[in-house]
Amino acid sequence: MTTFSLIILLLFCMNLFYWFLRWKHRYWQRRGIFQVEPDFLFGNFKRAFLGKVTSCQEIKDAYNRIKKANVTHGGMYYTYTPVWIPTDLTIIKNILYQDFNFFTSHGFFYKHKNDILTNHLFSMENGEWRTLRAKLSPAFSSGKLKLMFYVLRQIGDNLEKKVEELWINHETLDVNEINECFSNDVVFNCFYGLNINTIEDPKNEFRKYGVKIFHRHFLVDLMEQCFNWNFLNFCGHSIVGRDTTKFFVDIVRHVIDKRTKNNIIRHDIFNQLLKLYNSKEAEFTLNDFAANVFLMAIAGFDTISATISFLLYEVARNQDVQSKMRDEIRMIYKNIIDNRITYDGLQEMKYCEMVINEVFRLHSVATEIPRQCTQDYKIPETNMVIEKGTLLFIPSWAIHTDPDYYPNPNQFDPERFNEENKRNRPDMTFLPFSEGPRICIGSRFAQIAIKIAIIKYLKNFKLELNEKTPREMTYKSNTITMVPNIPIILDISKID
Repeated sequence: MTTFSLIILLLFCMNLFYWFLRWKHRYWQRRGIFQVEPDFLFGNFKRAFLGKVTSCQEIKDAYNRIKKANVTHGGMYYTYTPVWIPTDLTIIKNILYQDFNFFTSHGFFYKHKNDILTNHLFSMENGEWRTLRAKLSPAFSSGKLKLMFYVLRQIGDNLEKKVEELWINHETLDVNEINECFSNDVVFNCFYGLNINTIEDPKNEFRKYGVKIFHRHFLVDLMEQCFNWNFLNFCGHSIVGRDTTKFFVDIVRHVIDKRTKNNIIRHDIFNQLLKLYNSKEAEFTLNDFAANVFLMAIAGFDTISATISFLLYEVARNQDVQSKMRDEIRMIYKNIIDNRITYDGLQEMKYCEMVINEVFRLHSVATEIPRQCTQDYKIPETNMVIEKGTLLFIPSWAIHTDPDYYPNPNQFDPERFNEENKRNRPDMTFLPFSEGPRICIGSRFAQIAIKIAIIKYLKNFKLELNEKTPREMTYKSNTITMVPNIPIILDISKID
């Protein structure tokens, strides 16, 4: 074959490949469903892959285009993977409730028997998921949360001590840094049973691994999209890295051995899972233990840390809101005999809860709800069918910032969550922890930890924006969840 012939063959193959990719990007069009026009190679996530915006911004833009097209749902592409985006609240409610059996899988999260930390509740489907959910739910009951409350309160005391120390030394408060430390302590104390104090020792290895798992590179995402997971696993690839997997599995093994040998009983979530592990009927292995405690830890880490950081940023900008929160906190303390907040006392923080919900709305840490269609699904009142295996995003953050449901959506206003306004809003317009059978199992735990931090920050201190803090919020583009991409530096003053 001549050189000319080889060139012609190569050009023909390249042209064929190009048109094959173009065909892949016409999946939704062929099915008669509106699609947001994709870019070659990247689909609808080009800016996110290049680190210019967050992936949730791409999804929000798609949501807005679909609504502008005056349709109730549409499609987009994650590279060449079709992703369905429902925008109509009735369709979303059907997916999460009435038609839940068609969408029992989270889809975007893979599970491989040789990748230990992937075999957790979030990645399971159908009967396997239901069985494990029933086993784990008791660990997050009100009774169990009350028992471990003293652990969270102790971590809160450490936080208050640190803020006091910064004030005494005339230092500023680095919100992102200290909240990562607080969240790290909550995670490792309650989920791994380790009494660490990252607030005092921010460079410990627990924080290093805790932060590491949330930072992803777009090339890794692209590789995981292009290659079979069996092949990737055979090549040594792991969703969080082999060293990270070993670190977290070794912790679980170490704490189990220590508690078993010394007959240690500590009222935390680790102890509840240890009971499952020791039960002959439960069939809960060491790997199950490691995977699920890891899931709970990563689900709690950024939810707690980022939410507190966003909240402090907003109340530092809105001093009237901060004053109302402080007044409520101090009123609750008037009814406490030993000056130590109680579990029941947290339930009285109605205004603070309104503020937390407004933070969840405006800065949604969990920006979308991932699902996968587990059987062919005919969209109600249409002839359109979503094929089995199709991935979808319920765009929570886009809904939370939709002016049709929240006028002036970029304005911070806790009154959106007073009782009257909540009653007047349609269902499915507030989804911080999802809804339906697969609602986040640890949502109450996260909210308790956030409230404790708020108390420790605001009861005796006034927080104001430092001149180094930007007046406009931006978000990191290389993280799984929504976290601040600006330094949040606050000035501290003591209030008697």
